[in-house]
Amino acid sequence: MRYAIDRFEEDRAILIPSEGGEAVEVARALLPEGARESDILSFEEGVYTILSEETARKKAEVSERLKNLYNRNKNK
Repeated sequence: MRYAIDRFEEDRAILIPSEGGEAVEVARALLPEGARESDILSFEEGVYTILSEETARKKAEVSERLKNLYNRNKNK
């Protein structure tokens, strides 16, 4: 199962499942050290792992979308 870290609330992390569905709340201590908002995680056999390459790809996609949106509005 894959998740994106949506946000942190005190000692809890709010995770969004990649397949859709409701957000999941987990103890922040269960996440890998250094986990940050928007990181993509894999959850297998009770262990969360940061998927660094997928996180970087998603961040690049979002950045490109924002750039395109900005340019589209700038040219109006």
